[in-house]
Amino acid sequence: MSTRCSVPDCSNPARGRRWCSAHYQRWRRHGSPTAGRTPEGEPMAFLVVAARSDADECIAWPYTRDRNGRGQIWNGHKVVPACRVVCELRHGPAPSVAHEAAHNCGNGHLGCITPLHLRWATHAENMADQFTHGTIAFGENNGAARLTAADVLNIRSLFGQLSQRKIAARFNVSPETIAKIRRGETWAWLP
Repeated sequence: MSTRCSVPDCSNPARGRRWCSAHYQRWRRHGSPTAGRTPEGEPMAFLVVAARSDADECIAWPYTRDRNGRGQIWNGHKVVPACRVVCELRHGPAPSVAHEAAHNCGNGHLGCITPLHLRWATHAENMADQFTHGTIAFGENNGAARLTAADVLNIRSLFGQLSQRKIAARFNVSPETIAKIRRGETWAWLP
């Protein structure tokens, strides 16, 4: 005899944590095995109220977020960033399709939708903001980085003394990585 899900009124077989598969997945996704669907229209109503706010502190998006923590909403056709909807409601349509909703507070990754923190910006401007706020992983903070800042400074000191291939072998990277460092395509912010 198999055990049943421990959630009241559920008779499905228990899997992980004494819940059925559906309740277990709700717990993993939402933090509660009894989390349900959001009533239709509730997220958009929240955005409309938030867009009228003159609050200075961050208003966190309480609904669905992407894997980077940015708020998302279904607009009837596709999933769009919640901050973009707020920016449109408060500041009007984007100047072009290439413009993004940029955060002055640097808390877009925390789901901030405060209208006073949002503005239209190009992708380059938005990336520069992320660099300024320290919310973009670059250099040795990037999970894929194989070199440290000290390694790069050491590599630069070896230019002219060793060949690219020998430098690459010493640091266990490709010669192309060394070439990009030499050309300033990577690690360019280091002195």
